[in-house]
Amino acid sequence: MRRLRDGQAVSLEVEALETNLECLVIAIEGNEATLDPIYKSFSMSVSTVGTNALLTFEHQGRLVMLRGRARREDDGLHFAVTDKVTVEQRRRYARVEAALPVMLTPLNGSGEPAGKPVATRSFDVSADGVLLEAQISPTLQRLRLSLLLPDGAPPVECDVRLIRQVGWRSALRYSGISDCDRERLKCFVAERKREALTAQREK
Repeated sequence: MRRLRDGQAVSLEVEALETNLECLVIAIEGNEATLDPIYKSFSMSVSTVGTNALLTFEHQGRLVMLRGRARREDDGLHFAVTDKVTVEQRRRYARVEAALPVMLTPLNGSGEPAGKPVATRSFDVSADGVLLEAQISPTLQRLRLSLLLPDGAPPVECDVRLIRQVGWRSALRYSGISDCDRERLKCFVAERKREALTAQREK
């Protein structure tokens, strides 16, 4: 899957469908790709439980074909590779630039608030971590993050730790995030990428 990239055009051949589905890649996560079908009506025939499929795309001027399983979900089509030779084992979540309100609270060793909360904003987000428009001191070992998504639901809240400084920005990784909040982040990223691809096609 490392040969795929966000926004790449691919062709999905699904067992029992009479036509190939032309799609754009929205996100790549481990051995699974989320796809945005160009013609939505055709994709409605894809099973929600998974069907044998073939993904075809160009890489460095050569045609690549991957065998796997395709299924339909609310956020698009998902293709998971079953050809073990082509699977990249490292898990990776898609990332998108987004300025979202963030509140950070320092914690003590017992996990209790140990300082004044700091309001800032994100530069980009993923389901694994966030890059903030702020410099976080490496001496702050534990932090509590509150990240507000534009879905009308309560903020995503979890502990975070500093991974690295990127110029004046700070990269944080979530710790103890709930499955529900991680799924909300994945849906947010996929939707933003889908909007960007739609705008690009309309130009």
